[in-house]
Amino acid sequence: MCGKDELRACADAVESACDGLTAGAFDGSTGVLQSALERLAAVRLRLAEGSASAEALEEAWRLRRAVRRAGALLENASAYHRGWSALLAVKAAGYGPGGAPGEVVSHGRVWVEA
Repeated sequence: MCGKDELRACADAVESACDGLTAGAFDGSTGVLQSALERLAAVRLRLAEGSASAEALEEAWRLRRAVRRAGALLENASAYHRGWSALLAVKAAGYGPGGAPGEVVSHGRVWVEA
């Protein structure tokens, strides 16, 4: 595959992962993002050796937008879960000095599917 095609495949993979992230499918998106990263590492070396075509640059910009979107989605998910963790801490341990949520020690994760 040429650089343009590899970049297109990477951008497609990241956009697919973003679709999964918006649907809450974090586990499936992890593998997609990892494969896109590995593919990008391989194509990066080839692109560095020669000049990129206009189409390759266009795909690189598309990939950049997709990566930024994935980053924003992951940051928002992280903020959402930090908020719930703080709420849980308040419910379980009350408020600490200065009004901060009390500290709750997490012993692990529980996953239940029905």
